[in-house]
Amino acid sequence: MVGIVIVSHSARLADGVVELAREMAGPDVAIVAAGGLDLPDRPLGTDAALIARAIEAAWADDGVLVLMDLGSAVLSAEMAAEMMPDERRSRLVLCEAPLVEGAVAAAVAARLGDPLDQVAAEARGGLAGKVAHLAGSAGEPAPLAPLAPLGPPAQAAAPGDGPALELRITVTPRLGLHARPAARFVQTVGRFDATVTAENVTAPAGPASARSLNGVATLGVQQGHEVLIKATGPQAAQVLAAVRELAERDFDEPPAAGPPAEPPEAALGRPAEPRGRPADGTVLRGIPGSPGLAVGDAVHLRQTTVEVPREPGADPAAELARLDAALEATRREVQAARDSVAVRTGGEYEAGIFDAHLLFLSDEALLDPARRGIREGRNAADAWDSAVAGAEGEWQRLTDSYQRERVRDLDSIRTGVLGHLLGARRAELGRSGIVVAAELTPADTAGFDPAVVRGIATAMGGPTSHAAILARALGIPAVLGLGPDVLAVPEATPLLLDGDQGLVQVTPGQADLAAAERAARQRGQARNRARQRAPEPAVTADGTRIEVAANAGSPEDVRHAVDGGADGIGLLRTEFLFLDAPRMPTEAEQAAVYADLAGILAGRPMIVRTMDVGADKPLPYLPRDAEPNPALGQRGLRLGLARTDVLLPQLRAVLRVAAGQPVKLMFPMVATEQEVHAALGLVRQARDALAAEGVAVPAEGAMEVGIMIEVPAAALTAARLAPAVDFFSVGTNDLTQYTLAADREVAAVAGLSDALHPAVLTLIGRAAGAVVAAGGWAGVCGELAADPLAVPLLLGLGVRELSVGPAAVATVKEIVRATDLAAAAELARQALDLASADAVRDLVRSQAVADVTC
Repeated sequence: MVGIVIVSHSARLADGVVELAREMAGPDVAIVAAGGLDLPDRPLGTDAALIARAIEAAWADDGVLVLMDLGSAVLSAEMAAEMMPDERRSRLVLCEAPLVEGAVAAAVAARLGDPLDQVAAEARGGLAGKVAHLAGSAGEPAPLAPLAPLGPPAQAAAPGDGPALELRITVTPRLGLHARPAARFVQTVGRFDATVTAENVTAPAGPASARSLNGVATLGVQQGHEVLIKATGPQAAQVLAAVRELAERDFDEPPAAGPPAEPPEAALGRPAEPRGRPADGTVLRGIPGSPGLAVGDAVHLRQTTVEVPREPGADPAAELARLDAALEATRREVQAARDSVAVRTGGEYEAGIFDAHLLFLSDEALLDPARRGIREGRNAADAWDSAVAGAEGEWQRLTDSYQRERVRDLDSIRTGVLGHLLGARRAELGRSGIVVAAELTPADTAGFDPAVVRGIATAMGGPTSHAAILARALGIPAVLGLGPDVLAVPEATPLLLDGDQGLVQVTPGQADLAAAERAARQRGQARNRARQRAPEPAVTADGTRIEVAANAGSPEDVRHAVDGGADGIGLLRTEFLFLDAPRMPTEAEQAAVYADLAGILAGRPMIVRTMDVGADKPLPYLPRDAEPNPALGQRGLRLGLARTDVLLPQLRAVLRVAAGQPVKLMFPMVATEQEVHAALGLVRQARDALAAEGVAVPAEGAMEVGIMIEVPAAALTAARLAPAVDFFSVGTNDLTQYTLAADREVAAVAGLSDALHPAVLTLIGRAAGAVVAAGGWAGVCGELAADPLAVPLLLGLGVRELSVGPAAVATVKEIVRATDLAAAAELARQALDLASADAVRDLVRSQAVADVTC
């Protein structure tokens, strides 16, 4: 697999591009940043020695691709290449591709296992994707080709096929046959040797080919509609039986929480019409995207446009080949995106939306008219664009608003394919200020200089978008999802943007501006102080040292943790070793990775959490039965105890490394005392077996072993569990959703899932008190540990280790230093008597226990 190095004058830009590329590539591809000069504050510049080390870190048997921004970055990369041994220089490519788009394209290609030359070629073609945003407003539209039928009509069985068999089903999913159930229907039909059509009987439409996603979706099937399905061919009976079973399973859709709601305009990926220029003093409310305050004039990002060429194609054979190549390249991108979403979300439901996209790329209702258009003389881009436009027109005629909006799925494929056929220029800013736009591409955001772009305000988007990720990496405050009114703000209008609260004030008063400027200046100074002091220990105001470690899920995370001043790794998520691996990693392979990470930490402690996967994160080589609620199923330690053939090699690998490094072991998803003793018995078994083989292992009791407190039962029985282990680490994310019975991924109840609720704090305090009384220590490794308002409370509850994201280490250490433990204990006592999380927040804000503004 090819490794990738990102070279930039700006260290933060390089880190942001790496973060974005890793989102697409997952944990398997080595992507290393080499930004700035190799000095403590990483000033602007490029450094050949730093680049050479990055190449070594990213090295893979298939070679390394180096992407650079401009100027001296190219020269420094060439010098770094000269430093490489001759045998490696031949497998090193310095690529002229655009930095951001090239990195994403290269990461996807590398993840698919493409060779070095192909990865470089994909990087060079990275700019083509921008046409997706720019082609839609390119001048006067050309006349559309006549709409091809969306699948063949129902017809008599062909000779030898036998009579047509029929099935009538009533569609029960609340959104009808929208993208996911339609995709499952088409996939089911496609497994059989049969000719199948579908017809909407309730709202007459069709028949259409059941092998065409467009054909099925444009039937306009809503909840309660009756669908007539006809099949002929050798497996006609089998396909109807499979469709009947699929319908009886509700097309594998999750149970509905209520009636379908009209999706808001911003959620549909397009802003509604603005209601006019917002009045002076108006406060627009959006979604916090990147923290910080910003004051500046509105600067609208003016997108340049690219037209789909309408001139005839010179060579139909060549144009067909271009279209096929673009379809295949898009398919690989969509598959990589699907895999990436599955890994990130830990579930198949969200990733399943990409199944519809993949089906579009092989849909006869799109490909046939596109290829026919090429044979009739059109160029590939024109033929594809016209074929998709015809299909979109059919979708737009549907009466159901939700299904009409599935045009966005088809349009994303349209623009993806066009992106591989055409190029686009980059939008440019006229001057410095707060950028206002409908939506930003990742490349737009990555190209922003924080000295010029003071803030970002968009009508659409959310905090998990790629643009938001890059904005946070670059330290640019951002508010997203503000709706159409922000687009009506005139150029050069003064704005006050609060990325923490998700607010933008239009033409603020002088008093508001003065207060914001003071706050921004104070926060900036506090952040600078925090970064400068990050490597120093975090000692409370009354002299108690608190360990501030980092959570990590990859070697790159560990490097960032060290760079950010972390005292160690408080949670190593070892799933990165197992997810998407073609087979189970061996004991030796696992030990080698743990040893490498310990080497990066250079003596700092590392807590290794054993593999935490379940039915929601299945491993291809570890088949599992589906579970109705994987969060409450066989996962974490439960799976390890059931599959000791998986857990024991990991324990042996950890013990090998712990013999010479400060490595600790932690078990996830513990609920009972019996589980703890069974896990500790496996540790003893693994240690004794290694010792008998003559392998060096830690002495009895030398390696600390702990458990995660994620299940309320473990917190409630902490006094019984604590004597058996050395520490507790509270996973506040799961503990909160289990305690409050609110899934943090379900929007309707996500507001209930608040870790500052007194019930959750009570369980944390109970667990911390029990383990300290037994002679151990308590830590927190969930998101709550990085919440500035929560840090004093956690310390007051007895927590003495906080494990956070690498970027939060400096700030958390500063809050610890400003905290007096006696005052924090009193604050925690008061918080436990309150009625809600909001009341807890108000209490903390009203107390001067710690300065939480940095």
